Amino acid sequence: MLVGSQFDDATVLDAAFALESAVSS
Repeated sequence: MLVGSQFDDATVLDAAFALESAVSS
């Protein structure tokens, strides 16, 4: 949030990917 939208978006996508991976397995 403080660093910028690019970093924030990447963090959100990374978290969503990790969550999806955890749910899949």
